[in-house]
Amino acid sequence: MGFKRHLLSLFIFLSISGYSSAQKSKEILNLNLKTYENTIYDFSTIKNSKATVYVFFLTDCPASQNYTLTINKLQKKYSDKNIPFIIIFPDTYSTTDEIKEFKSKYKIQMPIVLDPELSFTKLLPAKVAPQCFVLDNNANILYEGRIDDWYYSPGKKRTVIRSNDLDAALTNFLSGKPIAPAKTTPYGCIINY
Repeated sequence: MGFKRHLLSLFIFLSISGYSSAQKSKEILNLNLKTYENTIYDFSTIKNSKATVYVFFLTDCPASQNYTLTINKLQKKYSDKNIPFIIIFPDTYSTTDEIKEFKSKYKIQMPIVLDPELSFTKLLPAKVAPQCFVLDNNANILYEGRIDDWYYSPGKKRTVIRSNDLDAALTNFLSGKPIAPAKTTPYGCIINY
């Protein structure tokens, strides 16, 4: 009797987990947020790509600033592979002028989406900046976490990067290999909820 009860509990848990994941994907696909250019970014465009990379940055965060070069390089590397990169600013305090300066200073060539109410941020959920998420064309999370292991603790950087996690995740995805690890711990500036 105990085994049957355990099996039933496991089935219910898996059913609920599957539903919440499917519900989360549906909510993401129905989202529309404003871009820095004051247009609308429709998250359903995910369906037109092999995968989409979302990178959370904060304008005043040194870690975000330090990772712009890496993200720019990765965006260029994957631009012809139908994997767009989108920058998300999950805050209410960055002004348009600050975002404009950030975009110009760090030569950002990808769309910048504003999430002042944290609608998208909470769905994932993103905790720090920089943090990245790779979503497939059904808005399922394939990879989440750090860009690489340069930052290994709050405020601490390595002299040599040993693991290029985001790049490896995208390479594995494109070659049909499993993404492992599919989740890593990012270090940076805390996103305030």
